[in-house]
Amino acid sequence: MKTYLITPYVSAGPIRFGMSRADVRDAMGYTPREFHKTRQSTQKTDAFDKDGINVFYGDNGSVNAVEFNGPAKPELNGITFLGMSEKAVKSWLDENDRNAQDDLPETGWTSTKFGLSWGVDNRRIFTVLAFEKGYF
Repeated sequence: MKTYLITPYVSAGPIRFGMSRADVRDAMGYTPREFHKTRQSTQKTDAFDKDGINVFYGDNGSVNAVEFNGPAKPELNGITFLGMSEKAVKSWLDENDRNAQDDLPETGWTSTKFGLSWGVDNRRIFTVLAFEKGYF
């Protein structure tokens, strides 16, 4: 499956933070399924299901976060995090971002240094969120 190189606070593959919904759809090459992530969501999320990618939009209608659930592979500095063990990611964070927030015990971490958040289930990374500055 396709690898999406992450440039912190800039882009996730062809998706750049600040892009319009129309530009994201052009970059992805197909029409996504739309849904509201929560009842409080003011903008619909674009779900590119065949890639396992959800694109979130801020109130201004531009991209503010990209969530990877697989099969697409988000990659930062040569590391593809999806499917990695919780222990391996924690070790990587200990070496690369000692200020990463432990969201809740055994649920994941958020790194404002890298503009990434990792979700953990069954001690494995099941989701990676790349976000723009100010998202958290």
